[in-house]
Amino acid sequence: MPIKSAKRHNSKATIVTDGAIIRRNSVAARQFCCRYIRPPAGALVFQAGTAMPASDLAVGIDVGVATFATFSDGTKIQNPRIYQNAQAELRRAQRKVSRRKKGSNRRRKAVVQLQKIHARIVSQRSDFLDQHSTSLVRKYETIAVEALNVAGMSRSSLAKQILDCSWSEFFRMLKYKAAEAGRRIEETDPRYTSQQCS
Repeated sequence: MPIKSAKRHNSKATIVTDGAIIRRNSVAARQFCCRYIRPPAGALVFQAGTAMPASDLAVGIDVGVATFATFSDGTKIQNPRIYQNAQAELRRAQRKVSRRKKGSNRRRKAVVQLQKIHARIVSQRSDFLDQHSTSLVRKYETIAVEALNVAGMSRSSLAKQILDCSWSEFFRMLKYKAAEAGRRIEETDPRYTSQQCS
């Protein structure tokens, strides 16, 4: 989708694509920028269809709530708890929306502020998962992950914490990046993986 032009209206930049005008602060604009605008120098960039150099390294990954991931070599990725850390801000924004009169301009502005907080949470989580999945695919030839039933686990008392971790999205990113880079992903029985990786 090529960029045809970029205009400025009332000091607010808009992106004009094939027949669609995207507002600067919208979620669509962020997705567009992530796909079509070059990232800054030094950022982790994964080029689709580019085979990585051969590597004989293998790793097993045990995901969790206290620690996001523990590798078989002892490396740990701490859980950023993005949603949990934003709950106080979300609570204030939601309270502000509920106190505004329905249909009023003040309520619409409060809803926009609430949407921005949710969009920031999604963006931070996606960035965290993208960076770590890319670094794993670059380093290891074989990556063993747990064959978890995340949907079933998310019906437990730890549902909010499990969904905040986004294990399914992390595994999805690992699988498609590994497939495009010529790496191998193996799904293993999740039983006793915590003891083996600890």
